[in-house]
This record gives sequence, structure tokens and C-alpha cells, in this order.
Amino acid sequence: KRLQTFWSSRTTQRGTDRPRAMAGGGRLSEVFVYPIKSCKGISVKAARVTKTGFKFDRQWMVVDQEKMRFISQRNHPKLARVNVELPPNACTIAPGEEGAEAAMVVSAPELMERPIYIPLQRKLGSVVGQARVWEWTGDVVDEGDGAAEWFSELLGAKCRLVRFSGFRNTEEAYAPDNETAFADGFPFLVTSKESLEAVNAQSGIDFPMNRFRPNVVVEKCGGAFDEDYWSAIEVKRGHSAQNSAQDSSSSDPACCFTLVKPCSRCKVTTVNQATGTVDGKEPLQSLTAIHSGSKAGFTNKRTFANVPLFGWNAICGPDMLGRIVHSGSSVEVTERRQSLSDFT
Repeated sequence: KRLQTFWSSRTTQRGTDRPRAMAGGGRLSEVFVYPIKSCKGISVKAARVTKTGFKFDRQWMVVDQEKMRFISQRNHPKLARVNVELPPNACTIAPGEEGAEAAMVVSAPELMERPIYIPLQRKLGSVVGQARVWEWTGDVVDEGDGAAEWFSELLGAKCRLVRFSGFRNTEEAYAPDNETAFADGFPFLVTSKESLEAVNAQSGIDFPMNRFRPNVVVEKCGGAFDEDYWSAIEVKRGHSAQNSAQDSSSSDPACCFTLVKPCSRCKVTTVNQATGTVDGKEPLQSLTAIHSGSKAGFTNKRTFANVPLFGWNAICGPDMLGRIVHSGSSVEVTERRQSLSDFT
């Protein structure tokens, strides 16, 4: 009944070409950063835009000690239980202003009595090596034997913690001349609450958004999966209208995100982010049923045909660097695609 009610309330047909009206009145409901790739994310009130994503997002990752290749929840779901804490305002102040004593605190239920502290400022003379994430191999800074031993004990495998120190381009076909760090491919991931509601209606389970590990979560910008038609969104300066009068952050300039590629989803979505265990085939199974590439209408992209898609990878232009994005801000869809069949 829940599923029937949800779909009967929709007034548009997915998978077809249709003109789209601009949408205002949206809201930025949540902002997330994930300092260590595949570890627990942090919901923050505000975050600074940098050339590789939000400040401190995916700047560290755990790697296999022998091959120096990234480790993720795909093969070690327990990483979901690794808690990461940053000092207040660490994600908004200018890079390098954190202070010499500022540190990221890393803990896990299994090692609760032994958290580790990772300096936010790079140490002079740090060991520089190379590590691999997907097709990219580049320079990294090793965070030392203490961190390596901590993660090795937790995961039961020899591994090390490394920090991004190189240069990594995004996919040229979708975002030439842009950069990212240890994210899977792009600096930002944008999702909508309405799309999550559609997946939950299909599955009959109330999954939290953390199953999809986004950076930017919006609401009231359109219906479920309407983000397929967004080319760009603008996060208005400061908080939404009802809050801006009481918050000096309303003077921060607006920030524009360009949505460049739909995000294909994998089995990480089946990892319960609270327990670090795999919960069957959901929500991936339900997502595939309602929003694969072919069902969404990406007719010119055979590689998307049978792939479940949720959220969009996004970039910011160089003129957006240093801008602060606030949770609770208003969001407007400023550019739209006229047709998914034209998407390249």
C-alpha cells in the first residue's frame, strides 16, 4: 500500500523526454564530509569548498600494506564503524589555520580505549610514497606506524593510513580540468531526500541517507530522481530566509554546483553504516528495480543501461573555491537538461 500510494502520487513519467520548469524553494538539508575514505562520515553545519571537494573530505584512506591499494567497505565493511572527529570549524577555516595541535581523532568500538590522533597540519619530513585508488596512482604521505598498527588490528590485515598529497584529475569525458582526492571519481556527490523516499517506498524499509554517502543532500527541489534533469544548482548564501536574519553567515556568497555524471551504486549501499555488516541485497535491489540507467532514460549511454543510479557527481568552478556552504541554506535549480537522451 505504501508503494502504491507513493507512485500514484507522482505526476510525471520517468524515462521520457520532457521539458522541465525551473525550481526554487529547495533546501540544503545536510552537508557531509568523510575525512577517511570508507569510514564514518561527519554531518557538519558548514563546509569550505576546495579544489578537491569539501575541506578534509576523503583526504585520507586505508591501503593494503603490500600493494598500497585502497581498502573500502566493499571488502572491509567494518570500516563503517570507524568514527572520525574533527575540531570545531575545521571544515570552514582557511587551510593551514587549524593550529599545530589540531588533530583528527579516530576511534572504533572494538578499540574504544585506544583512539588515535592524526595531525591536521602536514608534518615536515613526512614519508612520501605512492598509493592507488581505482585507476589512479599518485603521491601520498604515510601517517606512521601507530596508525598502521591500529587499522591492521581492527581489520585483521596489514594496512596503512595515508594522506593525499598528489594531483588527481576527474574523468575527462565529464569534467575536464577538475580535480578530486580519494573520492571514487569526483569532488562532490549530490542526492535528494525525495529520491531516498522512492527507494524506501519500493523496499518497504526506511533506509537512512548514509547508505549512499553523499556530500550534499537537498530537498524540495523536485520529485524523486528529478536531479537527473538538473545541470546546476545554486546554494544561496547563508541560511534559509527564515534563519538568515539571525545568522551573520548569510553574508557568505552563493555557491554553484554543476552536476556532471550520475552516480552508479555498488554493494556498499548494502552495508549497515551503524553495525558495519551487510544487510542482504537492499537497498541496491530496490534501486535497481526503479532507477537503473535504462529505466531513468539514459538511452545514449549503454554503460548505464542495467546499472543502479542514485545521486549525481558534481563539481564547482574555480570561482567557487573558498566559499562556505551552510546546511539549512536555500537551494535553487538554475540549469536543467532538456532530455536524458542528449546526455553525453
